[in-house]
Amino acid sequence: MALRELAKVLEARQPVQISVRCEREPECSPPVREAIYRIAQQALANVVQHAHAASVTVDLRDDGGALTLVIADDGVGFEAAVDKPGHLGQRSMRERASVLGGSLEVASQLSGGTRVRAVIPCE
Repeated sequence: MALRELAKVLEARQPVQISVRCEREPECSPPVREAIYRIAQQALANVVQHAHAASVTVDLRDDGGALTLVIADDGVGFEAAVDKPGHLGQRSMRERASVLGGSLEVASQLSGGTRVRAVIPCE
């Protein structure tokens, strides 16, 4: 529910279409749920600030003991391998996932959009 509300707020303020796919409310601990929300929040902020995307898909699913969050946009993309000093968004998302035993991957290419995938075990 919180991801859908986040999407509605961003759509009302920004020229972007956000599709949220979530089969059902996941049954995980509050820290896992908060980490998923905060990662989504940061990824969507990055889309708005940097990607200039027209559409974004937010997909949350329970993969048998772990939550998988995938956020994909059709924006301008970037060189994911190049470290950008002063940009802490990716680092904070990775740390949130890592603290809970999870992982975060960012795949992007110039003119090809960006895909953020976080996998966090349910506690």
